[in-house]
Amino acid sequence: MKKTAYRATIRLGKTSNTYRAQIGDASSTATTTYPALATMKEDKYKHSSSFIGLGAGIEMRRGKTRLQGYYGGEFLFWMSSSKDKYTYGNSLVAGGSTPVGVGASTDWSANGGVNMTTDTYGNAARVTEWKSGSTIGFGVRGFIGAEYFVLPKISIGGEFGWGIAVTSAGKSKTSTESIGGSGPSVGTQTVEGNKSGSLTIDTDQNKFGTGTASLRMNLHF
Repeated sequence: MKKTAYRATIRLGKTSNTYRAQIGDASSTATTTYPALATMKEDKYKHSSSFIGLGAGIEMRRGKTRLQGYYGGEFLFWMSSSKDKYTYGNSLVAGGSTPVGVGASTDWSANGGVNMTTDTYGNAARVTEWKSGSTIGFGVRGFIGAEYFVLPKISIGGEFGWGIAVTSAGKSKTSTESIGGSGPSVGTQTVEGNKSGSLTIDTDQNKFGTGTASLRMNLHF
């Protein structure tokens, strides 16, 4: 006995992480004595990302008993992007009696951020915003697996897949602020990154599962 079924796959993902840190007020000229606290300001780092994935395919089944095998193929499409946003309590001040430089800012590298850098003139700079280029991917995947029905419409099974995936990533954008020039003065720059692409032929290029195979429980309606 041979049966045919259709598959539909969807993944909608959204991640947002926010980190905050207290840092001394670099523009304050007040003198503090023990045990008074110095004036503080807040730095903030927010990382966000999103993922949309859609898939459709066809599945062939064989088996008359509780144990059934299946095989087939599916087409997959996905889009993803990410963004880092940095907000600093201390504004940069190029001159005056209390100049404020990039060093009066939190370095977020311990939390995955990359906000300390240099501008195109080699001056110390801090990132205010980073945006990845949108990544678009297409994949074709073949699969084979088996299910054992513990109850009429409940089964446990395993699946193995192999496929081809093509991805294309647009240009990223990095916005920075720094102090430079003959003034000197505070300036901003937005630098674009490079486009990239990839071709992958490997086990289980489904972009929605984990590893090269999966073990799962299925509910049939």
